[in-house]
Order: sequence, then structure tokens, then C-alpha cells
Amino acid sequence: MKEHDFICNNLARQLTVVFASHTYIGSPFVVGSHHLANQFAKMGHTVFHLSTPISPAHLLKVNGSSCRVRFANWLKGGERRNRVINYVPFTFIPWNIAKYYHRKNLMYSACWPPLPRKIKQYGIREIDLLLIDQYSFVGLEELIRPKVSIYRATDLYSEMGNDQRIDQLEEQLVQRADGIIATSAPVLKQLRRYNAAKPWLLLENGVDFAHFYHKSDPPSPLSGLGGPIAIYAGALDDRLDRAALKFLATALPELQLVLIGPCNAKDRGYFQACSNVHLLGQVDYAELPYYLNYATFGLLPLSDHPANEGRSPMKLYEYAASGLPVIARHTKELGRREERHVHLYKSLEELIGQARQLMKHAGSAALDRESICQSAHIHSWESKAEQLIDFAEGIARNTGSPDKLLSGSGALQESLASSSSG
Repeated sequence: MKEHDFICNNLARQLTVVFASHTYIGSPFVVGSHHLANQFAKMGHTVFHLSTPISPAHLLKVNGSSCRVRFANWLKGGERRNRVINYVPFTFIPWNIAKYYHRKNLMYSACWPPLPRKIKQYGIREIDLLLIDQYSFVGLEELIRPKVSIYRATDLYSEMGNDQRIDQLEEQLVQRADGIIATSAPVLKQLRRYNAAKPWLLLENGVDFAHFYHKSDPPSPLSGLGGPIAIYAGALDDRLDRAALKFLATALPELQLVLIGPCNAKDRGYFQACSNVHLLGQVDYAELPYYLNYATFGLLPLSDHPANEGRSPMKLYEYAASGLPVIARHTKELGRREERHVHLYKSLEELIGQARQLMKHAGSAALDRESICQSAHIHSWESKAEQLIDFAEGIARNTGSPDKLLSGSGALQESLASSSSG
């Protein structure tokens, strides 16, 4: 039986990791799988980052920028960026059909070229670790046969998709996986309903600290704004409380609200009457720190959407690494974390009161931006990646099978304990 010896502190055999992610690298949104893939590469491991397939149905939308980028990636057979391979597969059976036959793995079995062949074309003969972060990848582990598979759930997916079938798919993923990772306590609680004995790890989303922690001159879209600036960067979808933003803009006309993220005519029409609301659209991730650094405080106005209860917002720590205090709508998860730089509100009156307080102390010693920056440092993606590898190592060791032995980088995570009630 083949053994995989390991030595800590990056002297070990290089691992091969397949990350099955809902968001392709190059998307307008830089998500946790992208950060973890980069950190694994820095640790010396090889990463095959696989995202949701495109299908013939997407060819009808090829004029859209997202479809065009994904289709181009498949046509050229993926791309290698140092140790990270970014690949968008093509399938003849899209998910809206395959989901009814998920037990047969139709979507991934119908990929061209076949996924096992594509992975081998990049020199990967064995897969040490498979990380799945979306329910639609159910059954992928049977196709590519990793030594260890982990389901890393980042949201309450059934609430987001408003589809109870997702619960069934997640239950299958939990039962088939060797371990589970959740990015929030509510998500962990949901997963452990399916199998309370499964090894688990609560690992919140992190921050690229070095990327956001630096001083800069204001970008031109902000340089002409007078008065304090409140900033939101992220998706402008149903999980964002637009009404709260409009209420804030109307109540505090001296406050400039800057909204960053893909937007449409409906979004612009909603805030048309608010002269102090500025929708900047999409901003490149490389430029985002310049905008955050110049703001007075960050905003995370969550709506009543039930999926928000399981959110693990990266923005909390990206704001903090930029030195920004944050005003956020209260959830049990955010309350559980007790972050000193995060000011939670339960009513619109509290939102206005907290905004006034932060505006009052802007630029004063009472607002220690450097201290806020340092509070984000412990949430770095480097730390998260090390904890994840440690967790995988623990799972591999506990199987008792030498051919599942993985390299570790620190203390073993506890894999069995009672979950938080959130």
C-alpha cells in the first residue's frame, strides 16, 4: 500500500487539490475559493480550480460578459496561473435538467472533454483533496476519486434558491463527504442535521489583509465628494436592504453613500431622487482598497432575506483591514462574533444613530483606524488555509488508511464536537 509521508512547515510532498466552486476565477466577485486556491499555491500545493460548467444553453447568452469569459476559458482548455489551474468545463446536460437525475452525475459525466482526462492533461495523476462549495457538484467525488473530499458550504443554499430539493442534495453531499466545513454557525447547524457524527470545522470567511491594508490617495470618483463617506461594496441583490440605504441617505443628506457593485437601470432609478447616493458600478478588485481606504465607514445593510442568517461576509474584514468601522444589520451570526469594529443595528433609528456617531468621530483619536486594521489580521486567508489543511490532515489520519495521509501545517483541528446553536 502506497504511503504519503509528510513533513510540516512546507517541506512536505506537494498536494494536489481540486476546488469545485460556484464562481469562476475572473468573475466580478472574488470569493473564498479564489483566495484559498491562491493560498494553497503559496504553500506549495497544486490547485485545479473547477467552476460550474457552461452548456449549449449558455451559447445563446454568449454576448454577456460572464458567458463570454467562461466560454473562452473552455475553448482554450483552461489556464495556469503559477500553481493554480483555472478551468470552466463544458457540459451537454445543464443543471436545470441534470438536477432531476443527480444520482447519475449527468452534468459532469456529460462534460467534454471528460473531466478526469482534462485534469490529467495538467499532469495531475492523483487528487489528494477535493473541496466542494456548492450542492450542484454532488457526485463529482465518484467521477474524479479524490483521497479526501470535504463539503465546504458558504450559505444557506436552500434559502437562497427557494428550493427544498437543495436540502436533499446537500444531505447527499454531507453523507458522501469525509468531512464538512461551514463558514457560519447557522450553516454548520444545518449541515449537522444530516449527519451529526461527520467531522466538521467552523471556518469563517477571511481577508486578503495585505491587499486591503495600505494608504492611498482618493480615486477620482471620490475625490470630488464633500463630507463623510459611507461605502458598500458587493452584490446589489435581494439580500441588500435598499430601503435602509434610501432612508439613511434621506435622513443624513450631508453623508455621501457610495455603492460599488454591478448595477442596472432599476437600481439607478430607485436612488434617482437621492443626490448623495453614488452608484459606481463594478470596480476591479485590484482598485477596491483605494475606495475603502478613503471612506469614513463601511455599510452592510442586510435585508430580511432568510439566507442572510447564514451569511459570512468577507466585507466585514475587508472593511476592517482598510481601517473602517462597520455598521451592519444584526443577525445571530454577526452578534455571535462580537467584533469590536462592527456596530449592529436592529431598527432604522439605530442605523441613523450609529451613523451620526461615526460621522462625529471621523478623523478623531476616538476612531483608532490602525487598531481596527489589526483586528482583521487574525482573519487572514493564510490562517484560514492552514486551518483547512490541518482539518483535512485530521480526517485523513482518522480513516486509518495510510494512502489517505495528507500533509499538515499545524495543530490538528477537533473534528467531532457539538455544533454551535448560532
